[in-house]
Amino acid sequence: MIQVDIIPVSSDMNEIKERIQKYLSRCGVCSRREGEGLVLAGRVSVNGTIVTEPGFKVGADDIVTLDGGIVREIAEHVYLAYYKPRGVVTTLKDQSGRPDLSSLLGKLGRRVFPVGRLDLDSEGLLILTDDGDLFNRLVHPRSHVEKEYLVTVTPNLNSDELRRFADGVPIMDSTYVTRECSIMPLSQPSPSGMTRYRVVLREGKKRQIREMFHYFGSKVVVLKRVRIGSLTLNELKPGEYRYLNPGEIEKLLQGTVYVPKTDF
Repeated sequence: MIQVDIIPVSSDMNEIKERIQKYLSRCGVCSRREGEGLVLAGRVSVNGTIVTEPGFKVGADDIVTLDGGIVREIAEHVYLAYYKPRGVVTTLKDQSGRPDLSSLLGKLGRRVFPVGRLDLDSEGLLILTDDGDLFNRLVHPRSHVEKEYLVTVTPNLNSDELRRFADGVPIMDSTYVTRECSIMPLSQPSPSGMTRYRVVLREGKKRQIREMFHYFGSKVVVLKRVRIGSLTLNELKPGEYRYLNPGEIEKLLQGTVYVPKTDF
């Protein structure tokens, strides 16, 4: 029988820099919380020896394995533009069994996270990445990254309502007033009363556009995001994705606020 030693946390390992669960997260294996569970379950080894303390630290020369497979650091970050279809939940795994991003992750073969969200009934551009710096900079409120939507509603807004919509309206049970935005009609009302608008926001509250139109008694029928900052949906079709090039990433980050890195 092979004897397996259990390593306790050692106080004399000051030269080792990173907690084991943080290392696993940075390598794209799991979140930090999930990493703690893997360690406590005895599934993680360092240099051939099982580690059961989440506080255990590892360094550049250590070999970390999960279930016998070597965990390697990610050499480069991944940046994707993804057309989220309507009816897909913007989460890595939905507890209710609804369609989510798990099938996409299976194609990629690595763990990425959505930057912001689109609700279940919305569609369009979603950025996916494993880069915590980019994530923080794009979602930081002071970055004011523009997000453009094509929205079909019924009934249409009159000229006074359009002005008030752009100036800001109360949402979230009147606990928040939206920032100034732009709204432009793209069509005349149809016989059924439907009108298409272009809406550009510089913030992103939960179900914000739907609540803003609801304030005026209008219902959103179709909501499609076509742009985030300088990045557009272009020719992507529902369910398709493409990798961003360095130039696109650089443009995307222009004017954003730098904040400390997020460890997913």
